[in-house]
Amino acid sequence: MEDQVDLLPYDNKYEFPSSNLVLGKQLGAGQFGRVVQAKAVGMGQGNSKVAVKMVKSALDNTGLTSLASELKILIHLGSHLNVVSLLGACTKNLIQGDLMVIVEFCAYGNLQDFLMTNRSHFISEFDANGDPSPLCQHKKEEPRSPIVCTRDLIEWSYQIACGMNYLTKRKVLHGDLAARNVLLADDNIVKIADFGLSRKVYKNCNYQKQGQEALPVKWMAIESLIDRVFSSQSDVWSYGVTIWELFSLSKQPYPGTKVNELADLIRILQNGKRMERPELMPRAIGNVMEECWKHNQEERATFARLEHILGEMVDPIIRQRFAGEEVMTEQNNYVKMNTKIGSNNPEAQSEYETMTSNENRQVISVLNASSLSQRPNVPPKLYPHLGVTNYINTCTEINTPTQSPMSYTNLRKHMSVTFKKSLADTSTTTQGYLAVLPATPV
Repeated sequence: MEDQVDLLPYDNKYEFPSSNLVLGKQLGAGQFGRVVQAKAVGMGQGNSKVAVKMVKSALDNTGLTSLASELKILIHLGSHLNVVSLLGACTKNLIQGDLMVIVEFCAYGNLQDFLMTNRSHFISEFDANGDPSPLCQHKKEEPRSPIVCTRDLIEWSYQIACGMNYLTKRKVLHGDLAARNVLLADDNIVKIADFGLSRKVYKNCNYQKQGQEALPVKWMAIESLIDRVFSSQSDVWSYGVTIWELFSLSKQPYPGTKVNELADLIRILQNGKRMERPELMPRAIGNVMEECWKHNQEERATFARLEHILGEMVDPIIRQRFAGEEVMTEQNNYVKMNTKIGSNNPEAQSEYETMTSNENRQVISVLNASSLSQRPNVPPKLYPHLGVTNYINTCTEINTPTQSPMSYTNLRKHMSVTFKKSLADTSTTTQGYLAVLPATPV
């Protein structure tokens, strides 16, 4: 069954004229897309400094679909202090593969780069016995000091838990939680970003990925690696890796461990081996981290519990500021609909939740459950064999023979999908680029 994200609507109120965007320097780039700094003329009062996400190539079906999904997830999520805010989108030229998602600008970039750059400025606030020894007196002035203290790492861990607990309540799986996808904004606020792998899921919070997709294996739970099953509890596992990154000051996970193939990582985890507590991590945080890596996902801490535990470790003023921060701009604009969508399981039907808008029922026409059976045969493997870095291209077998990527021309011959000319214009349906690679061999 196709992801519920395909059923989420696009709201025209987010449409922003691309001619009013003045693009600036590139802030970062990923597997499929890039992010640039920009000025949004006429947005808010004056010219707002924003970040704009776009695909690297207009011919990139996978990247375009991922970005469109991220846009709809952000609309569904609404507003939370620890989640990057959607400000607008440019979808008018979607037929040409041009989609821009406008989000708030976070001045200090992602935590992975920030910690890596400022390792030499770290001040530990704990003595050799792990007891508090407050030495850090820097203020959260703007521009921010490069000094990073233990207190900062604890506060960021708490804020990430708050943001992820909010995602769980909105029934959204992140799927790619890592320090590289958490942004640092003014006033020492961190914001969860990059929802390209996110999904709106069943109320039972389980989702199974199929086919090929670039996945962040070193951050993935053991059940996700083996069975490609994802849940809020697999996000909890990723949270454990993320706080390990914070307290290791942005080292690569599994240091000193030979992990060259997916099979190696699975074997390590099945044998019960987990990463050790970083030297800079207080024991109490280490205990939290261990709770995130239980083999049985039902034994792991929930994000509600993580928010509570970490909340007890931060200043009450900080806790009061972030706890329960759940202002959702769209909370009354979505309703539950009849849920009988392509499932033969009555229980699944009753638990399947779709989202639509009373004011706007426009939906991206990407591959859905009804179109899966109509697809022509497509070569199941388009990428080389597995290699573990931050991301790998996965498939059903662990040992995949090396194959050359299929050319765009040949790929188009195997695909027959339709999509709206733009998310803001649903009057015309045409052949185009907004498609996903086949999920499973047909």
